[in-house]
Amino acid sequence: MGNHLLSEILETVSHNLCVGATLLECLETEAQHLQPDVRNKLALIHVGLALALDALQSTELQACLDCES
Repeated sequence: MGNHLLSEILETVSHNLCVGATLLECLETEAQHLQPDVRNKLALIHVGLALALDALQSTELQACLDCES
């Protein structure tokens, strides 16, 4: 897979993850009314999104993208 295509895919994934994280942040106020188990699951999703976004910004992945071309 070429560097350009890989970069476009990762950019799209990153954007979608950011949108998901933003939406979950908007739910925080409303989530106070949910059952504790549901709030915990939403928190886990938020953590997973944050980890995925962090991985997309990693030096190792960026170096791999640079070597793809």
